[in-house]
Formats: sequence, C-alpha cells, structure tokens
Amino acid sequence: MDEILEAFEAEKNELDIYFSFVHKFEKIEKKRRFPTHKLLNVKLSKKAKQQKNYHNPPELRQILLSNSYLLLYAMVEKFVRKGISHIIETVGNLPNEENNLLDNLNEALQKLWRKEQIDAIMKAAITARENYIFQTFLSVFTAKRAIKLSEFQPAGNIDAKTIKHCAECYGFAIPPFNENYRSANKFLTTIKDNRNNLAHGRISFVECAAQDTSQDILTAKKEIFAYVGEFLNQIKTYIDNENYLIPTNSL
Repeated sequence: MDEILEAFEAEKNELDIYFSFVHKFEKIEKKRRFPTHKLLNVKLSKKAKQQKNYHNPPELRQILLSNSYLLLYAMVEKFVRKGISHIIETVGNLPNEENNLLDNLNEALQKLWRKEQIDAIMKAAITARENYIFQTFLSVFTAKRAIKLSEFQPAGNIDAKTIKHCAECYGFAIPPFNENYRSANKFLTTIKDNRNNLAHGRISFVECAAQDTSQDILTAKKEIFAYVGEFLNQIKTYIDNENYLIPTNSL
C-alpha cells in the first residue's frame, strides 16, 4: 500500500504541472501576451505583431480546461481501482491454513463474495441439477479452500456514490462527505459527468468548459486530491489492522 500512496503523490505532482500551466496561460492569454499563434500557425496583422497583441483562438483555453477534467477523472479511477485491487490481492494471498476461509472474513466481504457467486449462477444457463451440484461443491469449497474475490471493474463511473458503495462492500471506513469534504462530493460527480460526456461525444471540448475558469479547476483539484488521499489512507489502515477479517471477539 505504501507504493500506491507514493505513486499517488507522484501523480499529484505531475498533474500540478499541467494545472499550473493552464492557470498561468489563462492569465497571460487575457492580456493577449502569449504568442500561441506561432504554435498554431495563425497569421497576425503587422500592427498586432508590432504591439504584441496576440489574438489567440478562444477555444484553446476551453480545450485545455476540458482536458483537465479527463486528467482528474483518470487519476480518481486509477487510484480507487488500485486501492480496491490491493484489498482483493491481500485477501487472496492469505495462507490457506490461516485466515482466508470465508467464515473468517468480515461480514461485508462474506456478503460480497456470496453475491458474486449468485451473480455468476444467474448469468449462466444451468439446470436445476447443475445448480444442486454447484451448491454442494460450494459448501465444500468454502470450508476448505481460499476465497478469491472478483476483479474490481468501475466501468468509467466512479463518483462519491461509487466510492461509498465500495467501502460498504469491502467493509472499510471512508471519510464522510461532511463540512470537510462536502465540495468533493460535487466535484467527483462533475468530473465523472464531464469525462463521460466527452468520451461518448455528447459535448465538445469547447462546450464542456465554456463557463469554467482555471480557478474552478484548481479548486476541484484541491478537494479531489485531499479526498482520494484520505480514501487511500483509510484502505491502508484497513489492511494494516487486518479489518478484512472478522473481529477476534466474534470467533
């Protein structure tokens, strides 16, 4: 988990470089002092060149801002996936003779595993007899074999609701969306919706950020960085304290 937290800090620094550029570009662009025309092959009048009055395409700022939503969402999905996958890997790697039997996992993981098995049955075209054989095998399997949870597949829809659902499914705590993280709730939904609208062609990059400023992005970034960081810290505590197992006093 320490490697995941280190990677998270590194990616935050990488994104900060981009966001800082967009913010500075917006400030300079308002003064028409950024020679973007040289990069975009836009011809200027002789007078504009003499005055260094660069009329940059207004769409460029909006495209840069819209791309910020894609970068933020990719970061959120990447590290929510990594955190949950680390739980699954930790449970799957427990020694066979020790604590990886179903009855020794916490109540949330037991419920999740059973649901995964039921879903697998419902998706398969099996007869009643085959179902009976499966149930008989299942009773033996859960008593003597290791438990393997399915891979986490967010499918491009991670927001505050998804994160809360993950915590409930795996049985770990997450920071509540109270006064400290109330804005994170809104921003997680915003970047998810913008990402999906861009990815599916519902809106253009210019339309996506038509009403946004770089300061809006910086505010969202700050809130989301803080929340995802706390989310990962909660998973670290969950794993370090072996909270994926049923409490000792319940055995």
